[in-house]
Amino acid sequence: MMQLRDRVTNAVKAAAARNGILLARYTETRGRGRLAMVRHAAEERTLLLSPGEACQLLACLESTDRIAGDVAELGVAYGASAKLLLTCLPAGKHLHLFDTFQGLPETTAADGARFQAGEFQSNLEDVRRYVGTERVHYYPGLFPATAGPLSEYVFSFVHLDADLYESTLAAFQFFYQRLSPGGIMLCHDYPSASGVVKALEEFFGDKPDPVVELTGYQAMIVKLARGG
Repeated sequence: MMQLRDRVTNAVKAAAARNGILLARYTETRGRGRLAMVRHAAEERTLLLSPGEACQLLACLESTDRIAGDVAELGVAYGASAKLLLTCLPAGKHLHLFDTFQGLPETTAADGARFQAGEFQSNLEDVRRYVGTERVHYYPGLFPATAGPLSEYVFSFVHLDADLYESTLAAFQFFYQRLSPGGIMLCHDYPSASGVVKALEEFFGDKPDPVVELTGYQAMIVKLARGG
């Protein structure tokens, strides 16, 4: 019976792969636990990450548990991924959330036509009620003008879901030099958004830190050494 199920599972995965779709099944406790949290968040709120991307978000956060520094997210939208980060936030760390809460800013030629200004508009007070305020700090407005209070902070994990070239590049410029060695930046919409690709390749083109393209539309950057 088990061999038959495995054959059927492999056949389904192979058929999906031929159509550009990757299927994964969590069998161990940790992965299934992450997926359960992601499914719950998606039922509560609009989650702009796929289930696989959201599980990778939590896995990256957990891997930086012993790295010094706080956690940040740029591109909060409706708060679903922020709530996931808070749920798994290591003891003693704080979560810093950046968003205009008025939707995306103006796009540039680097972004193409995929995104529009004002897209993903959300309400700060609604997000605050949903995510919470204990160990959570909100910075409404256009980044990086809102990042001044954190100029002396260090970070262990940063989630970037800014969608656009200028915002993503500004995030790399601000957070990279404040990321602890061993810390991770996880960038969404790579390689699907032209502006994000341009910002990442432009900023990391002369740096030694590995940029790892993950399943879905994410890139993981692991900081090797302090400095910038």
